Amino acid sequence: MRPRAISECRWPLLALGAACAATVAVTLLLLSATGASAAELARNNYFYPENWLCRPDRNEACEGDLTATVVDASGKMTRQSFHSDPSAPIDCFYVYPTVSREQTPISDMTETQEERNVARQQFAPFGAKCRLFAPLYRQITLATLAAEAKGVIPDFDPEIPARDVVNAWRTYVAHDNAGRGFVLIGHSQGSAILKNIVAALIDGTPMAKQLVSVIIPGTNVDVPPGGDVGGTFAGIPLCRAADQTGCVIVYSSYLATDPPANGANFGMSSRPGMRDGCVNPALLATDSTGLDAVLPAIDAMKTRFSTPFFEVPGLLSGTCVARAKYTYLAISIGRDRRAPGVARFLRTVVQRNPGWGLHEMDINLELGDLLAVVGAEEKTWLAHH
Repeated sequence: MRPRAISECRWPLLALGAACAATVAVTLLLLSATGASAAELARNNYFYPENWLCRPDRNEACEGDLTATVVDASGKMTRQSFHSDPSAPIDCFYVYPTVSREQTPISDMTETQEERNVARQQFAPFGAKCRLFAPLYRQITLATLAAEAKGVIPDFDPEIPARDVVNAWRTYVAHDNAGRGFVLIGHSQGSAILKNIVAALIDGTPMAKQLVSVIIPGTNVDVPPGGDVGGTFAGIPLCRAADQTGCVIVYSSYLATDPPANGANFGMSSRPGMRDGCVNPALLATDSTGLDAVLPAIDAMKTRFSTPFFEVPGLLSGTCVARAKYTYLAISIGRDRRAPGVARFLRTVVQRNPGWGLHEMDINLELGDLLAVVGAEEKTWLAHH
């Protein structure tokens, strides 16, 4: 079988197949090992703050009101404020998911409301734990995904998104990191890019000593059945304790009542004999399956709450399930007066993209737990460095 050219790797950053994942990883490794030409890696100059969505000297997209309305089981509502930590001792580097509504195959570098919204929804709360870095990048657009779903293959270079993020990452390491611990956070297309950067440029290198953790829901991380390491990553295991560092948190969310059917997009391994990894951050944070969800007030919830987020403590729970070829985080909804409204909200998410499950809410379903885990990991990493 001839090697697959990277230009053949369609859907390369959403649900990477084994051949395409290997191609992208090798490409990243070559870019690192050879240094690549300045023309190749410096198409976007990440020395310029305007090429970043969030960074300490350009943080508008990760600022603003992050207040949540907390709704308890009785229906009582209280407001919960958010406080960032300007002196946070570690960094978080984030690559956002597929959000561009541009009608071209690859987006440009113009910061739009879509990028700002998703950064505020998924990433800005991590400002309580770390300095925030999020590059803009020329991503594969929603229009491209829609075209490919219909069998139309747009003409574009699928290396562009990963090349941009590699360039941003190398700029960050050279000029901003200064030996600090870092957490890598992504979702969907962003998770797939980070997964391959970790495999090619961090796993088994001196940089691994600075790795606090990798949080990449919405992509696959292959592991042997019953194992935690040895598939996608040679030396970076799945996280199994809140204070464990140098590990990966990965999962794909589906409603327990609507599990992935044949043809679903997420939760599958890309390699024969492997399973997709699944880590429930709630188990790490609290040793329970109850989720500390921080959900965005969108759709019908936007009219109900005057805050950008809402929380329903005690209502949602999650369990990692292996079913047929899928491994996924099954989300269950409890029974109290909040349940009907939250169930409608989550079903709306599922209906937007059949086969994707709760993919759109992967991070927010576990956001409070992820923040708690990063806080525990930070303490462990600092104690050893």
